[in-house]
Amino acid sequence: MGPAIFGLTLFVWPSSSTMALPLTFIKKNGVLFLYSGKKSLGQFSNVLVSNAAISTDVEKSTTGTPVIRIATEGSRDKYSLTVPILEKDGVPYTDCVYKSVFDSNDGNRSVGAACALTPLRQFDPEATISEAHLLKYRAGLNWLRNVMSTDCPTPTGIEYGSYRIALCAKQGYPEPSKETTIAFNTSGERIFSVLGYEFIPGGSSGGEFAFIGASNERVILHTNNLECMISSKKQGGAAFKTGAIGKYQIQYSVYKSGKCASGTYVYDNGSGQIDLFGVAQKDSLNLLELAANKEISGLFNLDPDLLNLNGIWTSAPPGKVFRVK
Repeated sequence: MGPAIFGLTLFVWPSSSTMALPLTFIKKNGVLFLYSGKKSLGQFSNVLVSNAAISTDVEKSTTGTPVIRIATEGSRDKYSLTVPILEKDGVPYTDCVYKSVFDSNDGNRSVGAACALTPLRQFDPEATISEAHLLKYRAGLNWLRNVMSTDCPTPTGIEYGSYRIALCAKQGYPEPSKETTIAFNTSGERIFSVLGYEFIPGGSSGGEFAFIGASNERVILHTNNLECMISSKKQGGAAFKTGAIGKYQIQYSVYKSGKCASGTYVYDNGSGQIDLFGVAQKDSLNLLELAANKEISGLFNLDPDLLNLNGIWTSAPPGKVFRVK
């Protein structure tokens, strides 16, 4: 049986879940009603907007987190924004606005993230429409010559800190589900490639980024950090545990070093090793699953408990979503 890159999914059975109650919502007459479990977090008339310049909606994500989707249509620049809603001490907030902007005149695309913790009641959708923190994809960068291939004849690129990001996409309106993104360090070494997700650089610290995608009418939002993947070196010392992928047994190990986490898992039937790299935060563990050729085959959005993995695995390219438990 092959690894998850061929469509399998990691199920690791924990003793219990530590995940907070998911946020749920109802939309009625232009008002957003938000709940944490059965507890009401309030009614918000400032979130849902629809006029000639801008439209907003709130959608479910694969992890359960509600996300605000914002779009503009009336101008030359077409904004597509993704804004997750989070809860702190019983109060809903927004934190980062993940931006993708398409210039309908010259066909250029810009991406970036603007982050500032804001109470949801003070959130202003129209204020998110700005060029702040955007990086524009450009053709003609010298290092893009090494990216050109039959599958990627006209790559464009951005330079994000000490990283280089190449986008392989057809001309015209963006179709992230059909596009490939490749990340490199400044030495030209490939960090990863991924199909079907839009790469959004930026966050609260250097190297942060988000993948935005969609599966079965749900938003996929995965945040991570290039600094945790640049070395591609796993640290040993963590004991292996037994888990299961469906009926197939696996041995897995995940460990933390500072803000970064990494690990590996293998099938008991002797199939190849799958490596994991990502970030360990106070309330989450986000890992990317890399095959030997540096292609991302899966995304993990998990609880922070390293010993009892619990959460969601999403395939790359998007299409399959499974519980990790």
